[in-house]
Amino acid sequence: MPLSFQTVSHGEIPVGFFNIDTDMILINNYFVFASDFCKCITDWTKGKENFESEVEMYMIDNLEKIGNLMGAIAGRVYNGFIGEVYKKFPFPEKREDFKQKPEGFKSRNDIEQIIQNFAEKRSIIIAISRTKTTISIGDYEFNTEQFHEVISYLWRGGMPKWKDENRPKYVEEMMKAVITSKHWLFKSKDII
Repeated sequence: MPLSFQTVSHGEIPVGFFNIDTDMILINNYFVFASDFCKCITDWTKGKENFESEVEMYMIDNLEKIGNLMGAIAGRVYNGFIGEVYKKFPFPEKREDFKQKPEGFKSRNDIEQIIQNFAEKRSIIIAISRTKTTISIGDYEFNTEQFHEVISYLWRGGMPKWKDENRPKYVEEMMKAVITSKHWLFKSKDII
């Protein structure tokens, strides 16, 4: 379940997993697979003080095309991208089954086929600035504390947490790299 995260640039925006059967996350209107995003973070741990890279993400400009998450979870409204995802991967019947699945990356082909009907794939610039102590993901700018909260969210598996506390390998590798990194961005040990 996406949570509201504070940004420097846009106030609160939703960030996070939106369906337990996929490892795709949203950053407001950007959609990226967590496996790709965690790999970027892992790469940054070894990078320069100031760093810029391009990451392939899907972008949906029209809110109607994103869909209604709460309506899809309730099984009442299946509009937009999120609605189509919930048609294929409905909310679990038992509340105790509401856990983020560590094998969510296996649904990538299905999710990519769905999102292509609603979004445009773009190269989004991600920049780390030591001078400003910010992390920019396209239009969205986070300070280090705000970005650490995003990392912690990925580590936990979002609001429902990882099923059986079993994290995917890409999350484990990301956190190991973050904890051992000497990069200024990851100096705080309060990330976990």
